[in-house]
Amino acid sequence: MSTTPESTILLVGLSGTGKTNFLVGLDVILDDQTDPDGLKHSEFASDRAYLQPLREQWLRGEELDHTSRQIPPPPHQLFVVHQASGTRTAFHVPDLAGESFDSQFVTRSFPNEFGGRIQQSAGIILFLHCDHDADHALHEHPTFADASPCGGVALASATPANATDWRLEDASKQVKLVDLLQFMAETRAHSPLRVAIVISAWDLVVGAIPALEHEMPKDPARFLAKRWPLLTQFIEGNSEGFPSRIFGVSARGGGSTPEEIARLTMITHPRERILIVDGTERSNDLTRPVRWLLGLLKPSAMPNA
Repeated sequence: MSTTPESTILLVGLSGTGKTNFLVGLDVILDDQTDPDGLKHSEFASDRAYLQPLREQWLRGEELDHTSRQIPPPPHQLFVVHQASGTRTAFHVPDLAGESFDSQFVTRSFPNEFGGRIQQSAGIILFLHCDHDADHALHEHPTFADASPCGGVALASATPANATDWRLEDASKQVKLVDLLQFMAETRAHSPLRVAIVISAWDLVVGAIPALEHEMPKDPARFLAKRWPLLTQFIEGNSEGFPSRIFGVSARGGGSTPEEIARLTMITHPRERILIVDGTERSNDLTRPVRWLLGLLKPSAMPNA
């Protein structure tokens, strides 16, 4: 039986992208693992004060509380064993509020502790929400206006009367994420950083009507390329620095209406609420992105990036 050094897995993503749902769902799967090649709990961390109430909410089908930037939770420590090889490892999973990443784009800085974790990280899980707009469409058809007179006639302003001044915080989501990855590369002195890209709320993609297939491809790699082209091009153009794999994930299993909550709580085995799409593989094993980051995922499913 082998033991690996303690690792850090970073959950990274803007606000509302499903980081906390993933963390709680992962804890549920580690406790009820059915995949013989999956990870499972080897022991529990001594302090579960942060995670246990969230887990109880998750099991009741409730929408989870938003991670507070003002009162950030402690990094949650997981002790796991890879059943197939007997490899044991412990890693920290900091659940950092999405606003922290927005703030980094504006302030050009991160807390020293987080910078240290970037340097030590075995990899990051980068979260995108399937229903969030990458904002690239805002720049596809820009309108230019020349304020100077043209032939004695001033051009009409293309700015709506109710427009507000653009702020740095208003930059598109994929610009912020590309900037974040560049920041991480510099922090790590440009050593490679594995990136598991998780497209959350994948149940919305699976349940979309066929007419939306063009806009919402049911293959995670195609979805990313269609909806987040700048981020896709950056990842593909920097594949040596950011080896990546793309996963479609539904970590909670459905919506937050009373009807949806009732449906979720009627499912006998909570793990069956979870869906993860990895290339051609479909399962409820949320440890797949973690296994890939740790180099423990068998190459049975072809990487989709």
